[in-house]
Amino acid sequence: MTRFIQKATIPTPNNLEQLRDSIELTLASVEPELSRHENTLGTIISIAPLIGLLGTVLGLIRSMSGLTLQAISESNTNVMAGISEALISTAAGLTIAITTLIANNLFKSYRRIQLHTLQAVSLEIEFKFKEESI
Repeated sequence: MTRFIQKATIPTPNNLEQLRDSIELTLASVEPELSRHENTLGTIISIAPLIGLLGTVLGLIRSMSGLTLQAISESNTNVMAGISEALISTAAGLTIAITTLIANNLFKSYRRIQLHTLQAVSLEIEFKFKEESI
């Protein structure tokens, strides 16, 4: 907030138009800073279920390779290990994706709140500037 006010008002603008231009430029420079991790979180959200799906496929392949004409108890152990691996990797991928999606939405909400607050401060700065000019 302090950096925003300093960037918008230093050097002191000569008229209201200069102040508005300064505020607009400052808002434009602050917005990317507030959303700098959005792409990273979006990538994690997209990739996590795919990694879980890959683990599921690999676990099922392991289960199928465990189906042999060997002793039934040994075959069942291999199949169950593969199915267990598939379920664990699916659950892990979904858990990561869901957690990251929640964090991403919280950060987006935080960014919107910050931008609205900065816009309100901008209006207050303009109002004070108008009062001083009169």
